[in-house]
Amino acid sequence: MKKLLTVVALSFVLAAGAAFAQPFYVAGDMNGWDATVAQMFDDGTNGDAVAGDGIHSLLMNIAFAGRYEWKAALFGWGDSWPHSGNSWFYTTSDNEDVLFTFNINTVGDGWLADGYWPHTDHSFAARLVGDLQMELGDPANWDNVGGSLILHDDGLNGDAVAGDANYTLLGSISTPATYYWKVTLDGLWDAIGADGTGVNAANMELVVDEPCLVYFVLDAFLGRLYGGCEAPVGNEVLNWSNVKSLYR
Repeated sequence: MKKLLTVVALSFVLAAGAAFAQPFYVAGDMNGWDATVAQMFDDGTNGDAVAGDGIHSLLMNIAFAGRYEWKAALFGWGDSWPHSGNSWFYTTSDNEDVLFTFNINTVGDGWLADGYWPHTDHSFAARLVGDLQMELGDPANWDNVGGSLILHDDGLNGDAVAGDANYTLLGSISTPATYYWKVTLDGLWDAIGADGTGVNAANMELVVDEPCLVYFVLDAFLGRLYGGCEAPVGNEVLNWSNVKSLYR
């Protein structure tokens, strides 16, 4: 029954994505910000995993190691994402292949980003920062250097399964309030937030009505975040392992 529901949900997402499908391009400082050449695909080619799933992809070779910024753009800069600024990624060696993805699906499963967000397989950040750090035991809020709040994928401290690319931190919040947070690189503001991977990624919002243990979770495959007093049960439709299981 669970697989049937997953198939139905996936079918809805794919249909919604197809309705808005159009060519998107990878444009960044590795290709002169040219939004006319590096087209992304949703047809199962050029690094795209599943045709027609609303996740536009491009596998691109990056000539030199370093830090790069980019956007997913319509042809000729008709529009671009993320709207909050540029996205980012790092390579550690010359001639490294990077998988760029742009997910146009809107799922409404409690995870963010949701609808039109960029990510790469070379964009990873797991340090929790926000105005809730002191509430969680750190010495200061919005501290991306001295804080100790790191999400882990080791099967401990609320993490459900070790090695599944879902990085988790379980923290106790005793003061009801609305909090804002994201995950960043150590000492930098390259982040993953409510609108995907971005230099100025939008903050996640967490509303705590009563004291609780809060789950902070990063899906490193998709660049999505979850924060809440209940363990996440969503993100199933867009989890790569579940998508691939439908085709076995």
